[in-house]
Amino acid sequence: MARTVTVWKVHGSLDWFSDPHGGVMSLPMTSELPDGLVPLIVTPGVSKYQRTHDEPFRSAIQGADRVLSAATAFICIGYGFRDGHIHPKLMTRCRVHDVPILVAARTLTPEAKDFLKNNAGRHYLALENHDEGTMVYNRDSPDGIVVIGGKYWELPALNELIGF
Repeated sequence: MARTVTVWKVHGSLDWFSDPHGGVMSLPMTSELPDGLVPLIVTPGVSKYQRTHDEPFRSAIQGADRVLSAATAFICIGYGFRDGHIHPKLMTRCRVHDVPILVAARTLTPEAKDFLKNNAGRHYLALENHDEGTMVYNRDSPDGIVVIGGKYWELPALNELIGF
């Protein structure tokens, strides 16, 4: 069976748009906004949670929930664990079913660190930037250890490390 990575953009994407009739489309990245189209991306702010109840975000979250409920491993890139409507299923899979998780970010948020220490189960690895290389967190080093040199929280170095 081929290895598969499923990417769910539950807050939209820079290449998602709605047309004047409410249709949703994805277009190649462009430097200019096409006439008559409105970007479909949920940005931080007061209405962020409410906006996720609208299409296409609602369908994306429902699809992500189905995948999260059955996943055998997780890779979270740049996720801050601040979205209460997103991570409960992730938490259940990791804590209750001991599904492994890798979290990589330039800076792990306090919420991400709390998730790792208290809800990630036994099999977690987290990577964040450190002046001397990469700060690495796991069950044996919940407060982190520094790996000198590589910037493994960045995708190119992480891909090289894990052999992609």
